[in-house]
Parts: sequence; structure tokens; C-alpha cells
Amino acid sequence: GIHVENSVSEDPILAADLQNYDSGDYDYRLTYDTDTSTQPIVAAGDDSVYMVWLDDRTGIMQVYFKRSEDSGATWTDEVPLTSADHRPVNVDMASDGNHVAVVWEDYFGLGFPRAYLIYSVDGGVSWTEPYFLGGTIGSSNPAVEVQGSEVFVAYMHWASGGPDFYLTMRVTW
Repeated sequence: GIHVENSVSEDPILAADLQNYDSGDYDYRLTYDTDTSTQPIVAAGDDSVYMVWLDDRTGIMQVYFKRSEDSGATWTDEVPLTSADHRPVNVDMASDGNHVAVVWEDYFGLGFPRAYLIYSVDGGVSWTEPYFLGGTIGSSNPAVEVQGSEVFVAYMHWASGGPDFYLTMRVTW
């Protein structure tokens, strides 16, 4: 399972205390599935905390998401962001307020990777359909950053015999 530090503890972890840190004193368990959960990514702003990770509870690796609107004291149920049409790896996420963007590399049925982006303007309550990055197959290792209404995604692409790096913006909040 995946654990996240309790950021609202009455006794926050101080840098000087890290050598004596016992995770059981400060962590909330956020996943309860017995299958593989991996690559947790956390983004936060104001009182919102967002988490994505890869999970194979359905027998197919998928991107899952959950959020907290009270600095991590309580969390929503987890929801899958991808479907059986995707085989995600290398997930990344960024946020700025209620604007949340998630990217991943995908291998479903292609033999070559594709990078995808989805985003939310309401703190992860609803999401766009996956947006394919790179124009052709061969885009991989995506990384994302959000600043206000701008989403920046960098990815590697093999179109010109590569690898080359590309940057794309999607400004449609």
C-alpha cells in the first residue's frame, strides 16, 4: 500500500527529528488494495492535496487519483483516471490551486510509447479526456508543471532518430 505523511498532525515532523522518525506515528494509509501500488506522486496547494499512483488491482496497471481538501486530514475515494484502453507507466502530476494536470507514458497495443495528458479545473472532481502528446508514436517520459492557467509538458520523442526533448503547452482552462 501507499502511505502519506500526516500533514495535520499536532506534532509535525521537524527536520531535526527525521533520524528518529517512526512512520507509524505520522502516516495515514491511503490505499487498501492488496495488488501492486507504485509511483505515488503528491501535489499540494492551499488546503488541497492531490495524489496519483499506478495500481494493477484490475489486472491491468492504471492511474488512480484521490484528493484531500483539508490538508490531508480526510481523503476522497480513489478513482481510476485511465481505462483498460491504456497501459500507463511513468506517471507525473502537478497542480496550481484547483488546476491539476496528470501525464503518463502509455504502451497499449502499440509496441512504442505515447505520452498522454489529462487535466482538471475543479480540483480533480472531473477530468478531460486523455490528450495525446507528440503527434506520432514514440513520445515518452513526460513531466508536467502547472502555473495558473498554463500547463507545461516536457517529453522525449524519437521522431527524428532522437531522442529529442519537446515542450508543449495546453492553455485551455
